[in-house]
Amino acid sequence: MDRDDPLEGFPAVDRAAPVFVQVAGHLIKAIEDGRFPVGSRLPTEAQLAEQFGVSRPSVREALSCLQFEGYVTPRQGSRTVITSAVPRSALQHQPGGAGKSRFSVADLMEARHTLEPQVLALAAADPNPNRLPAVRQIVTGMKLALSQPGLHPQTDFEVHAALVRVCRNDLLVEAAERLLRLGDHDVSRTVRDGIWQERSLPWEWLDHHEAMARAVMDQEPDLAAAACQQHLLSVLRGIATSTRIRPRERDRLGALIERASSGQASSDQSPETRRETDEG
Repeated sequence: MDRDDPLEGFPAVDRAAPVFVQVAGHLIKAIEDGRFPVGSRLPTEAQLAEQFGVSRPSVREALSCLQFEGYVTPRQGSRTVITSAVPRSALQHQPGGAGKSRFSVADLMEARHTLEPQVLALAAADPNPNRLPAVRQIVTGMKLALSQPGLHPQTDFEVHAALVRVCRNDLLVEAAERLLRLGDHDVSRTVRDGIWQERSLPWEWLDHHEAMARAVMDQEPDLAAAACQQHLLSVLRGIATSTRIRPRERDRLGALIERASSGQASSDQSPETRRETDEG
């Protein structure tokens, strides 16, 4: 490698700890220290594997975690690009980052519940194949990040963004992503952080994301929409229990939960059960 290669001097990993966690940790530190500036590309998987003395699958797992945390984005036909020097969960602390919002949590969740399932249904009906690998990788990254105490995920924003980007209608993608960004303000972030620190709901949400991803990749629009609705209903219930939510807004959330629950109960089946019924 060149003498000015940013990877020069990285230590070999310690086999006593999960390999991908150590590789992810070294790469995150290098990104945060500026050794890999925003907009630059990481070395190839083969180069990273050689530098760290690990297998390419281990490198791929590490990159999945970085993608889930919002540090990097894979590019079709090119190396992984650095998109942020901080994790997604810290972006509101950056200049110009998310702060107060003129929209309430109930406003934003109601809008997401109206739009996002339909965008995923369209994504499943006619997916952009170039964007499917990013979905597979980022869902894997969420699972790996949740499984390791050394990694501290605080948001699934990147999973939702990757899923809606599979839709070919860029106007709907832009609208769905805007709702996701608007929901990343002070109050909702504080509520969300408490949920993620407890960890039980994020594991449930991983199951939902896997169901959404599977339905999109299998081109099952109804299953994709139902899985998204199931997930958003779980999110609503988690938010509604927070002490940070004002009573009036909690009432609105309760009404939204009731409407969403009623809609879900009309089918009386989970997306997975319906899949099994259809296949049977």
